[in-house]
Amino acid sequence: MVQKLRPEQLRWTCPYDDCIFENTTDVESLPEMIGQDRALRALDFGVGIRSQGFNIYVVGPAGTGRMTAIRKILEREVEGMPAPDDWIYVYNFETPNRPRAVRLSAGQASGFKTDMADLIRDLRTEAPNAFDDENYERQKAAIVEELRRQESDEFARLAQEARGQGLGLQRTPQGILVIPLLDDGQPMTPEHYNSLPATQRQQIEENRQRMEIRLNEVVRSIVRAGKEVKQRLQDLDARIARNAITPHIDELREKYHVFPGIVQYLNDVDEDIVRNIQDFRADPDQEKTQDPFFAAPSGKSPFHRYAVNVLVDNAKQQGAPIVLEPNGTYFNLIGRIEHEAMFGTLTTDFTMIKPGALHRANGGYLVVEARDVLTNLFTYDALKKALENQEIRIEEPGEQFRTIATVSIEPEPIPLDVKVVMIGSAYIYHLLMTYDEDFMALFKVKADFAVDMARTAHSMGIMRRLSPSDAAKKISCTSIATPASKWSNMAPGSAATRHGLPLVLWTSPI
Repeated sequence: MVQKLRPEQLRWTCPYDDCIFENTTDVESLPEMIGQDRALRALDFGVGIRSQGFNIYVVGPAGTGRMTAIRKILEREVEGMPAPDDWIYVYNFETPNRPRAVRLSAGQASGFKTDMADLIRDLRTEAPNAFDDENYERQKAAIVEELRRQESDEFARLAQEARGQGLGLQRTPQGILVIPLLDDGQPMTPEHYNSLPATQRQQIEENRQRMEIRLNEVVRSIVRAGKEVKQRLQDLDARIARNAITPHIDELREKYHVFPGIVQYLNDVDEDIVRNIQDFRADPDQEKTQDPFFAAPSGKSPFHRYAVNVLVDNAKQQGAPIVLEPNGTYFNLIGRIEHEAMFGTLTTDFTMIKPGALHRANGGYLVVEARDVLTNLFTYDALKKALENQEIRIEEPGEQFRTIATVSIEPEPIPLDVKVVMIGSAYIYHLLMTYDEDFMALFKVKADFAVDMARTAHSMGIMRRLSPSDAAKKISCTSIATPASKWSNMAPGSAATRHGLPLVLWTSPI
C-alpha cells in the first residue's frame, strides 16, 4: 500500500545534541582512513608477507583513497628496512655479447665506477714508462740477438755442408736456392751446366735434392725458433706489464674483497690488460689523429670495455624503495637496450643497458596500474615472467616477429625480490581471474576499497572527528531532500518504499 510521508521524513539531519565539542577545529584529525577497514587489513596482510606470489591487486574506483592508503602503508612498512644492493653491468671478456651483472652493497656502485676510471687512466700513464726502462730494452735485444745468431749458425753449417757437395746457397726474392758451384766457388752458369756429362748432371741434381731437404729442415727450425722468440718477447712484455698493473689492481681487490663478482671481474681485467698491453703502450696523442675508418668496429676506444654501467644506485635510498610507475610500458618496467648509429649500422654495448621500474624497485615495492600493463604490448607477459622466475631479463621485445635478425646483446638476468601492487577495476580483476591461469598464483591478495559505508553510531562518531578540511578530502555525507509531493505520488515497490526512509547516501571523496 502507498504510505503517506511527512516532509521531515524525507530528509535526515545530523543530530548535534551528543557532540562534545564546540567546533570541529577542536577535534584531532583521524590518523588513518575511515570506512576501508577490510581493504586496509588486506593491504597489511599482503605487504607483510614476503613469500613468492603474495602480490596485491587493489580494486576500487578512483577517489576512494586507495593510492593514499597504499602509500601510507608502504611508507610505514619500509621504515627500518635496509637499502637494497646496487647493480652494475660490466664487459664479459669471455662472451662479449653477454654483459655480466654484478652486485654491490648500497652506495658502492658509483665508487667502483670511479675507481675503474682512475685505474685505466693511471695505467695509460704508467704502462708506457715501464717499457721505456733500459733493462727492458737490453732483455729484448738479447732475445732478438739470440735468434739472429741461431739463424746465422744454422745457415753457416748448411752452407759448409753444401760446399762439400759442390753446391751453394743463394738468397733471392723468391727465397733461398741451392745452386751448383764451380771449382773456384763461383756459381755455375747454365751454359757450363749444360755442357757437363749427363752422369755428372744427374749427380748434381741428386745432391741438390738432398740439400733442399736439409734446407727445408733448417728453415722450419728457424721458424720454430722465431715463434719461440716471439713468445719469449710476449712473456717479457707480460712480466713487465704485470709488474706495472698488479699493485693497482691488488689495491682494488683488497678494497672490494667481500664481493666475489667484483674480484672475478678484476681478475679478468688483469688478464685482459696483459694480453692487450700494446693498447696501453700507444701514444694518446697518436690515437687522437687516428683515421676513424680504421677504428674498432664499435667505433669506440679499446679502453671502453673497462667502463662500468651503473644500473641501480641506492646511495641516497633510505630504506626499501617504493616505486610508483605512472606509465607501465614494457621498457619502463623491464628496461631497455639502446642503440646508436655508427657507420650506417645500429650498434650497442653493455654501457647502453638502461634500467626499468623493476630494477629501481628491486628489494622493495612497485605500484602499477593494471590498465597500463595490459594495454601495452608484451608488458603483462614480461611482468609475469619476471615474477615467476624471480629475475629481470632485459630482452628486445618482439624479436621473434622480425624477418631479419639483428646483432644485439643478451645481458645476464638480475635476481628479483619485489612486491607488486597492481591497481585496477573489478572488471579487469575478474577478466584476469577467468582467462589467465597464472594470475591467482601471482596475485594472491585482493584489497577491495568500498565506495560506501553504513550509517551506524560508530561511523557517526568517526565522522564527528573529521575536521572541515578532512571532510572535504575524505568523505562527504549527502542527504536526499525531495519535495513531499513527488514522493507521495510514487507507486508501491519504488526505491523509497523498498529501502525505507530516512535514506542517507555516503558518497565518494569530493
